[in-house]
Amino acid sequence: MKILFYLYLAFILLSCMPKKNIESTPRVAVPLDTGNQGDDIAKTVIDTASSEKPNSSNNVLDSTINNEIQLRNPTSVVNSVGDLSTELISSGAEAPYVILTNKTKNEYLKMTMWYGDPRNSFSYFVVGSNSDIVRLNLHTTKYNRFKTDSGIRLGLSKQDIVNMKGLKYSVTNENSIETISYLGQDLYEAKYHFKKNILVQYEFGYRYP
Repeated sequence: MKILFYLYLAFILLSCMPKKNIESTPRVAVPLDTGNQGDDIAKTVIDTASSEKPNSSNNVLDSTINNEIQLRNPTSVVNSVGDLSTELISSGAEAPYVILTNKTKNEYLKMTMWYGDPRNSFSYFVVGSNSDIVRLNLHTTKYNRFKTDSGIRLGLSKQDIVNMKGLKYSVTNENSIETISYLGQDLYEAKYHFKKNILVQYEFGYRYP
């Protein structure tokens, strides 16, 4: 009887001992379901895989048009197209800007000056081919077309841009125009607008703080 009693007591003591903690399985974030995006505007973010070898020109932040007209560089503007301080256009609440055209007037370059920028210093560039704009009697330049320092120009395909700029971008679709956007530091951004996969407008520079 004593043996049975001691065995029973040992069983009770063992069952009351604290159990060793078992490490829980790490949680894995589940991506959001994008299957129910709206018909008018869709937005996705595509990130470069860590194992992917980047294109040699990826992540180049454009700052110059035709290797001459540079963001926030008044000297480059004056040397390339002259003093533009008397050609500024102010339209309501919009910041002052200047619109230039290429020689054949089928492309335009809109340069915006934020309040506080020095004379002939422009912080944001937009290049397009809107016929309503290029028909105006604007400042015509010596350039055949407008092109950035990394080779961006109207008429390229979306794949061309992605090959140049990399895969980390956001996408919006609205009114048959697809836009891919890249963000840099210090409020820098670049946006590329496509119609039927053809680049019809692009913009880059520093957003107003």
